[in-house]
Amino acid sequence: CAELGDGFAIAMMPSNPGMLRPGGFISGPTQFGVADAALWFATFVGIGRIEPMALTSELSIRFLRPARVVSRLAP
Repeated sequence: CAELGDGFAIAMMPSNPGMLRPGGFISGPTQFGVADAALWFATFVGIGRIEPMALTSELSIRFLRPARVVSRLAP
C-alpha cells in the first residue's frame, strides 16, 4: 500500500522481468493482483479499520490498453 486517503487507496508493486510480457507490457495477472490489493486497502478506508479477514468475493477486469512499467507516479 503506497497511500491511503479519504475514499481512496493506492497500491504499487516493484516490477521484475518475470512480470513482463513481450513489448514491456505488465502481465494481466500482475495487474489483477495489484488491483485486488488496492481494493482490499480501500475496504479498510471504507470501514475505518483493518479487517484481516476481509476478502475479495468477485472481481473482473476489462483491459482497455496495455499497462507499462513507470518509474514514479504521475503528478
